[in-house]
Amino acid sequence: MFSTAQEQYLKSLIPTMADLGYSHYIAYTYTNTNNSGWGNTATPDLYIVFSKQPITANGGYSYTVPADSVRYVIRTGNYSSSSTANNSERVRTESFNGRLSVDVYEHIYTNAKFTGVALQPDFGYESGVYSNYVSLSLTLSVVCILLLFALRGIRIPKLHILR
Repeated sequence: MFSTAQEQYLKSLIPTMADLGYSHYIAYTYTNTNNSGWGNTATPDLYIVFSKQPITANGGYSYTVPADSVRYVIRTGNYSSSSTANNSERVRTESFNGRLSVDVYEHIYTNAKFTGVALQPDFGYESGVYSNYVSLSLTLSVVCILLLFALRGIRIPKLHILR
């Protein structure tokens, strides 16, 4: 499962990047399997790739990311005092494109195009991130319908031109 801290990043970044034109994404966790006990390192644990073009799923854990995409590398864990700790910046961005393979034990949210039976959940629908867009379009539709009925009810008097 994604942690609460990771989900908070997703709730903020997905709509913000969509507003900038990066409406396609894949978010995945990163589990440090070399992390053993005391003195663990604080490595990035969340990656989110954003693209303006559709991301294609080649399977449940394999994706093709178009050129001109950007990847957020996020460290949601706290500072580590270990001498081997990677206490890098909390959020950094980097260019990304090409093939992306995610380990099968990681968690994924994406709105990538799937062609087979393997699917991954879309965080936008699960968390209500898209609800603002739905609410706005629904409100605009209702206003347009009400305006149409109001305009239909207005009678314009016939003008008689004097001869």
